[in-house]
Amino acid sequence: MRCSVKILFLLVITLISSDIFSQTASWNASLESSMLTGNGNSLPFWFTQNQMGKFSTRSNIQQLTEGKLSGSVPLNRKLTFNYGTDIALLLTEKDSRLKFIQAFAGLSGRIFTLRVGAFADDEIPGNLSTSNGNILRSLNYRPYPMIRVSTSGYI
Repeated sequence: MRCSVKILFLLVITLISSDIFSQTASWNASLESSMLTGNGNSLPFWFTQNQMGKFSTRSNIQQLTEGKLSGSVPLNRKLTFNYGTDIALLLTEKDSRLKFIQAFAGLSGRIFTLRVGAFADDEIPGNLSTSNGNILRSLNYRPYPMIRVSTSGYI
């Protein structure tokens, strides 16, 4: 938990400093809440799956509150600093859990992109990203920590 607080602190400092040092910085924030209920001891499979591990399979009443923050700060004409986080609070009749679903930071330039942290792949139009490819990198599973160096587009 101590590491999670440090990451959150760094993201807040980044957000504050982006407004101080650059007028062209951009950021997005959202807060969502949803509730799932069912009868019996658990919810149906299709309610709790494909949700990046946010919901529990062992409870029939669940309240999920999720906050997302992402943004980018241009460092110069060729380099941009990107960051993001997705935090979910799940309340059930048995317990409550706070999870960092995604937390990442990275640099992107004209040719290469570096991204570090736990992040999901971008969603492909038509919802193909949830059913094709590696299941560990789909929306069926919570993202795992990684370091990715990739091209910024087609070469």
